[in-house]
Amino acid sequence: MCIKCTAPNDRYYVLDIATGLLVCEECGFAVRNLTAEAKDDGDYIWVLNPRWPRFQSFPHLLSMTLEGGISIPECIQYGFIPSRLLTAALDFLYESGSRSS
Repeated sequence: MCIKCTAPNDRYYVLDIATGLLVCEECGFAVRNLTAEAKDDGDYIWVLNPRWPRFQSFPHLLSMTLEGGISIPECIQYGFIPSRLLTAALDFLYESGSRSS
C-alpha cells in the first residue's frame, strides 16, 4: 500500500523527472523508494515540485488535467508499476486520433 493512502504499493506511481521521486497517483505523496523508511523523507509532490497541481485523488487529478487545462510535469512509468495517469493519456491520444480520421 502507499505509505500515505490506500493505493497498492505495486501500482499507481509515476516517476517525476524533475525530482527523481516516485509519486503516488492517488494522493500525491512522493518518495525516493517504496520502503516504510522513505515515509520520513517524503512529502507531497506539489511541495517538492511546485509545477504539480495539488490534488486529492486520481479522479481529481485527471479531471483537472482534462477539464481544467492544467498540465502535469513530465513523468514516466517506473519499472513495471502500472500508471493510470499514463494509461489515461494514451487512451486520450488514441481517442483523439480516431475522431480526426
